[in-house]
Amino acid sequence: MHQDAPGLVGDVAKWIDACAVHPAPVLSTAAALACCSAIVGRRYTCQGARGVLYVVAVAKSGVGKDVGRRCATNLLEKAGIGERVGTDDVASAAGLVKRLRTCPVQFFPLDEFGRLIEAFTSKSAGNHERQIITTLMKLWSSCGDTYYGKAYADSKAASLKVENPACVVYGTTTPDVFYRALRGSDVVDGVLSRVLLVECDHGQALAVDPTSRSTDPPAALIERVQAVVRGGVGRGNLGRVDTADLRAPTIDLPLTAAARDGYQRIGLAIRPRLDGPFPDLWVRAREQALRVAVVVAAGCLSAVVEVEHLTWAWQFVRWSVTRSHAAVTERVADTEEGRCALAILALLDKRGTAGRGEITRAGWRFEARIRRDALAGLLDGGRVIGEAAHARGRAITLYRRTTTEEIAESEADSLALSPWETTVGSVLATARATAPIWTTTDSHKPVAPQTS
Repeated sequence: MHQDAPGLVGDVAKWIDACAVHPAPVLSTAAALACCSAIVGRRYTCQGARGVLYVVAVAKSGVGKDVGRRCATNLLEKAGIGERVGTDDVASAAGLVKRLRTCPVQFFPLDEFGRLIEAFTSKSAGNHERQIITTLMKLWSSCGDTYYGKAYADSKAASLKVENPACVVYGTTTPDVFYRALRGSDVVDGVLSRVLLVECDHGQALAVDPTSRSTDPPAALIERVQAVVRGGVGRGNLGRVDTADLRAPTIDLPLTAAARDGYQRIGLAIRPRLDGPFPDLWVRAREQALRVAVVVAAGCLSAVVEVEHLTWAWQFVRWSVTRSHAAVTERVADTEEGRCALAILALLDKRGTAGRGEITRAGWRFEARIRRDALAGLLDGGRVIGEAAHARGRAITLYRRTTTEEIAESEADSLALSPWETTVGSVLATARATAPIWTTTDSHKPVAPQTS
């Protein structure tokens, strides 16, 4: 995936992979995107959107989630913006906001993020645990405005106000913990709609000898980061003007004409999904794509958001939300029909195929009407396929789960932006062919270094 990421995001991802004993490009891209979100901070905007992201990487233990966190924090420290590195263990919502009061741009590398969501949904969780996720949701929505902390009786509320908070989260978790936390629509609507889920569905990669002997970033990468923080040559050094009491000095990155057209097409592609199950997962996808595009464009030191920036952003967001949607539909059910559907899916996972009789026995706790509606919904939604078969001399229908390849083809067809998306293929290919490490000149755009 990271081979396609333009500019700084792709180069940070490649460096993280170079530091890994067990390279995982999907996780490297996730960590790089979150890290670059903290580098871009609250300075860059596009149509009011800022590059503030919550990225959550889901992978099994031992796959290599920790190297991304270490590399990201080291890069921020070595680039001279260590004050943006937040804690890796948030104990309370008040502590979270006070950290943003110290510096309104914060990168929180949170391990075991799934346990935070579990605490948010658990009946036995304390109020302070629930408030952490609630506060994170509010901060995500407040990055272009003012966040006001919780009012206290001793009049400390004024001290918790933060202008344009850029709270960036890179959370890592294991599948068992994360998916166990998906218990209801409150998690789906409130948390997942603000999160870019990056799922690594394979095990530990073969060990390699890292090409980078330490997680200390190369000098060229540090210079690139510092250029983004400064805002590029000719824009003035406002990188240190970061105080929670002042509005952020911003650099607006307008969409080019082609990118504007693409942004409209994204809205058209998403619209049918808003009438389906769990629409809130898709309602913020367009804004997420614009936020990612801001990070990518700023990382390229571009004066505008080009069509290739938005294209990569939409491809990433579309992939992420599709995975989130699949995970939610597999595990979250707030109705009798939904719970019956999950029982049918569990049977098919166990047996491979099943006939009507087996499905009836699996859903014996539900009324016949609910079983019929649940199965019809699975068939209409493309999650189950019925195939003709013969048993004991009579025709029957056997049902099976839709394969991953069949789901991927269906999702690509329903969300494709043809012909817009396909027209930028040559642009992306050209961008990948250029040198990945750029230096800056007096222009706002990156240029390839001179070779002797």
